[in-house]
Amino acid sequence: TEKEGVNYNFYSTKDFLHKVSSNDFIHIETYGDYMFGIEEKVIEDILYSSKKDAIIVAGIHGALHLKDIYKESITILYLFSGNSNAIYNPDCLEGKSDESIELMRRLHQKYNEGDVEPNSDDEEKYVTARMKFNYLELAFTIGKLRNKHNIRILENKKDHLDKAIAQFKKIMATTIKVPPIKTVQQNQAFVLMP
Repeated sequence: TEKEGVNYNFYSTKDFLHKVSSNDFIHIETYGDYMFGIEEKVIEDILYSSKKDAIIVAGIHGALHLKDIYKESITILYLFSGNSNAIYNPDCLEGKSDESIELMRRLHQKYNEGDVEPNSDDEEKYVTARMKFNYLELAFTIGKLRNKHNIRILENKKDHLDKAIAQFKKIMATTIKVPPIKTVQQNQAFVLMP
């Protein structure tokens, strides 16, 4: 369950649009019926004055945008539903791959648990729409990987979340902390793309 002020800061549509027009967000995007923004102040507080690292949930465009601005202070992670080598197989962009089947299973489970956008009254439409979005994000990510962007793949295989967490901890432990330009503080933000 997401908590106000911990996982997200929730705003009304009116307040969110006001913050967008006030230039409070460094990046905005939509997912289904939801609008998301990454607040510049929050990111900079973490990078410049916090004593902790951070996990920022964003799509590939948000992750690349943050990397472009904050350079080596950002590590991009892509949470993939299969083996990291399979990401280069074109079949992973179609419904017949093991990775796609697993992702669809998870979306059906999410739907049945009621953890979906408003107006999602048809399970198949919901899963189809989410898969279309996921394929687009995945295809763009694959393109960036082939273009030598530094994106780390976290294998999030069925029933092996513990291995994904261990893999993440290993990445955190081996990532060289690069101070942001404004300070000598050595924090790191990891952008996780679900």
